[in-house]
Amino acid sequence: MAQLQLILLVGITSLLAALIGALITLKLQRNYVKRTRVHLQGWENAQESHQRTWEMQQEKNAAELKKEFTRQLEQVQQDWEEWKVRDRKRIETLARQYEESEIQLHVKRELARLPLVEDAPLILDARHLHRHSFPGWQPPTLQGANLSDYDFSHRFLGQADLRNAQLKRANFYMADLSGACMAGANLSGAYLAGANLSGADLRDATLTGANLLVTDLQGAVLIGANLLGVRNLTAQQLDTTIYDATTQLDVEEEGTDPRLHSIQPVVPSPSSTPEVAEQPPFVPTENPAPVDNTSFAASQEVELPTVTPVMESPIIMQAEPELSSPPPSSDLPLGPEVADLQLNTHTDGFDTTTPRPEYNGTGRAKAS
Repeated sequence: MAQLQLILLVGITSLLAALIGALITLKLQRNYVKRTRVHLQGWENAQESHQRTWEMQQEKNAAELKKEFTRQLEQVQQDWEEWKVRDRKRIETLARQYEESEIQLHVKRELARLPLVEDAPLILDARHLHRHSFPGWQPPTLQGANLSDYDFSHRFLGQADLRNAQLKRANFYMADLSGACMAGANLSGAYLAGANLSGADLRDATLTGANLLVTDLQGAVLIGANLLGVRNLTAQQLDTTIYDATTQLDVEEEGTDPRLHSIQPVVPSPSSTPEVAEQPPFVPTENPAPVDNTSFAASQEVELPTVTPVMESPIIMQAEPELSSPPPSSDLPLGPEVADLQLNTHTDGFDTTTPRPEYNGTGRAKAS
């Protein structure tokens, strides 16, 4: 019995000791966990504080960097403005040279592709009238270009853009400028002998001293043009153009240039009809028909008075001996001076083998 009690007491004591040990262990674990949580919270707080400090430092550095960049940019702009003010003339000169080089390069390209008149195909429309360009032709753009003293002889420039171009003393001998826009161009002293200017726009152009010997001016617009001092311009050529009171002329309405011989009107012979005292003025029709010069010359007896030569043109001086005798009435071709005595067919002096557009101007025609 005593042993049983002893065993029971030892067991109870062991259980109590085990329970106390378990409680102590649990308390220690709880304290450890609590300390761990405190440490973790402290670490998290430290990380957040460090993050905020880093962000603030980055923002501060970015602000300082932006401020430094702004200061440097302002300094560069200030230096640039000072440099521009100091070297403005040099910049303007370089810019002008660059623009001029571009223009010259463009002009060279445009001039290099100009075909010869004989190489350009002659295209007729449905009415068998000569057109100013042929399919695939891109008119050259030479607006405002300086082409003084340039040689355009025998070149095709149909519908070319030559507005405000400098063409002083340029050579346009036998060139085709039909339909070209030459408004405001300077053609002072240009050589336009035999050139085709039919349908060309010459408004406000300057042709002082230009040579218009047998130049085709059919339908050319001369409103506001300066024709003072032009050479070899006849009233017959002027009648085929469009001009008004703003056109500066020194050619009389029914006369010729003072440098040419003034041809006297036809003096009818006694065999002529007495009621007709002088040739009636010619009224151009829409499609003037060619006149048979042989039959007309044979039916008229023309007498020319002796005229003292006062011409300056070498071409007219070569034809001077023909004026000393009356024009032939045979089948021989008539001279250019005698041709003025015939009816104005608007074809004398022009190439009648090539169809031309219908003219839309008379001696005092005005632009519509």
